[in-house]
Parts: sequence; C-alpha cells; structure tokens
Amino acid sequence: NLQTLQQQQAALYSGLGVAGVPLQVSTPIVDVSQPAPDPAGISILNSILASVSQPSHHQSGYKESTDRHPDRHPPYPLYSAPTPGPTDPLALERAARLYRSAASVCEASCTWSGQLPPRSSTAGPNSSYSTKIFLGGVPWDISEQTLVQAFSEFGEVRVEWPGRDYTSPPRGYLYLVFQEEGDITDLLAKCCQDYNTRDSYYYKISSRRMRAKEVQIIPWVLTDSNYVRCPSPRLDPQKTVFVGALHGMMTAQGLAVVFNDLFGGVVYSGLDTDKFKYPIGSGRVTFNNSRSYMKAVAAAFIEIKT
Repeated sequence: NLQTLQQQQAALYSGLGVAGVPLQVSTPIVDVSQPAPDPAGISILNSILASVSQPSHHQSGYKESTDRHPDRHPPYPLYSAPTPGPTDPLALERAARLYRSAASVCEASCTWSGQLPPRSSTAGPNSSYSTKIFLGGVPWDISEQTLVQAFSEFGEVRVEWPGRDYTSPPRGYLYLVFQEEGDITDLLAKCCQDYNTRDSYYYKISSRRMRAKEVQIIPWVLTDSNYVRCPSPRLDPQKTVFVGALHGMMTAQGLAVVFNDLFGGVVYSGLDTDKFKYPIGSGRVTFNNSRSYMKAVAAAFIEIKT
C-alpha cells in the first residue's frame, strides 16, 4: 500500500545519504554504479541532468506544450547516471522542461502504441486532490482578474498562466491554485461532468466577448502519482530510471504499463510533483532486474501513441 511504499522510499533516501524524503519528489533518486550504454541521445540527457544538479536561483515555469491533449505524445527521454539525480524542486522542474525540449528534436528509438489506463476523475476514500487544477478551453480575451472573480466563490485562488505575456496571443489553458482541498471539491460539485468518459468536468465562465463559455476542468487525484505494480521489499536505486517530457495527463500506472510492455520487470513507477502535489512532467520507474533496466537506459528516447 501507499504507506508501505513511503516507508520504502524513506529507507531508500536514507541509504543514499539524503536527510528524509524531499516533499516535492514522489519517487526514488537514481544512483547507478555500473556503466550504461551510450547510444545517440544519452549524452544530451547527461548534460541536462548535469546542468540541473547544481543549485539554481532561477524560477522555473510549469508544463507547457505537453499539457495539451494530442493523441501522439512526444518522445520520452530516459536517464540514468552514476550520481543521484536532482532533488531540489526547482531543479526537477527545470530538468522536466529541458527534457521536453530535447524530446522535440531527438528521434525516438522505440514506440509504444495502445490504450493507457484511465486517469482517476474523483478522489476515493483513501486519496485526495491536488489544490492545483488544469483549465482548458479558456477564452482568449479573458483576464486574470476575471478568472479570479469567477472562481473566488470557492475560496482564495491564484492563476498560473504558462507563457502568458502581452506580446503574443494567450494560450487556451492555464492552472488555478486554491488554498484548500475542500475548495476543489466544492468547485467540482458545481461542475457538469462528461458521463461518457468521466474524465473531465465543465464549468461556465464569461469574458468580454463570450458569455457562458464552458471551460474544461481537470483535477489531479494524488493516488495517480504513485503506482506499485509488484510488491517489493526494497526499491533498488540501481535499477531505477528517470523519465522526462511526460505528457500532462500521464499517470504513474500508465507509465508502468508502457515501460513494462516495452522492457518488462517494472515493480514501481512514480511522478515528481511540485509543492501543490501536481505533476511537473518527470518521473521514475524501478525494475526488478538489471536486464530490463539496461534495455530502458539504452532506449534513450521512446514515443507513446494512444
């Protein structure tokens, strides 16, 4: 269960000399002592992780193009290194962003095609929501002030609008950050839901030129951030890979399915999250054997088609 997994993670971090599990990191840190193959693309990933392993004083953005919902996912880069990966939350977000850039120019070495397991649409009795939610289909002429006013009835709210500036057209998606989880449940209770897919909620807002426009609201359920495929007495950091450029709606279970189908031997997968427990576009996958682990590292970049 999740409690046992967290205890294993704490033991794992302790073994790596890390004082406690970082709050923004939901998965084990990579620590590999054996040499890994060096196909094309590995050197790019090495340089990315090397650049973010040092402390950063720059604020990083959130997920950008991968938060849209195309059927064709960009290649996902895999990484493993002889030193632990970044643990600083800003470094993790920076790595995820750099990995997306690398995935856009590097060719995938293998492709997975299939149907991913459904994402949780509601939090069950043993789970809860991130206080950060995704908003899609946002009117192009709406202002942050109007958005805050539209959702203020549910609690104090802040807008995060990736790429928002006044020199280019705004993107049609953004994030709302609330103070309490109860604010999320209150909002969802006022939304309409697509009962065919049960995947999204819809709420009507108005802008200067559009009245009662339905926007898509996608909450994140915390149990989707960790997935245990096979119970293991200990998660081995020497059989763990870091994965970047993850699609915005990829769950830990979906990540485990993809990697197990391609390489076999997956025991655990987890997504890295920000301080609001919302995925930042990177994660970790742990295998139960060295052969599967080495195959994953050698792949460097993979593509997912759904």
